[in-house]
Amino acid sequence: MFREEVEEKETNLKTDFLAVEEEEIVDEARAVVIVYKDTSGDNGGFQILLVRNKAPLGGEDDRVHILPGGAINQGESPQKALAREMEEELGVDLDPESLDPPFTHFAYDNEFSKNGVERASNTCFSLRADEQYHDLTDLPQVNEVAEAVWVSPQEALGKLRWSSQRRAVEEWLERIHHQ
Repeated sequence: MFREEVEEKETNLKTDFLAVEEEEIVDEARAVVIVYKDTSGDNGGFQILLVRNKAPLGGEDDRVHILPGGAINQGESPQKALAREMEEELGVDLDPESLDPPFTHFAYDNEFSKNGVERASNTCFSLRADEQYHDLTDLPQVNEVAEAVWVSPQEALGKLRWSSQRRAVEEWLERIHHQ
């Protein structure tokens, strides 16, 4: 039964994704992931992984906290884009099949336009963290990320500067509270 529900959600999401693609012209398609761990034994909830890039991302604060992820390259699926981004950003080998089905897809006006990207879209996934994610304080020097931190969802909403990423966290929270 569960597999059938997941397949139905995936079909609906593909339909929704196509509807957004047909209705909305975007300059860049992006994929982000909410990597989470259950901390019910510690503080009664979840923690979410946020990263802070080494390179400027635009805006006044050039190294803001963001969700892991990035642009989807031509011919690349959102899942494969996330696997590539996780390797580039965190040095983590992500199996695209380990991602939960996407829980939302939406287009938005880019708040901090860079490289001509005025309108973008996010396909959002979630991933329960396994051991390879639990201690990311000693990041390899070759990756794009200066810092990775675990924070509560409420802290994440306060740290995430971009409304599109706050929206992804809010929609994820709504989804897990209704399960």
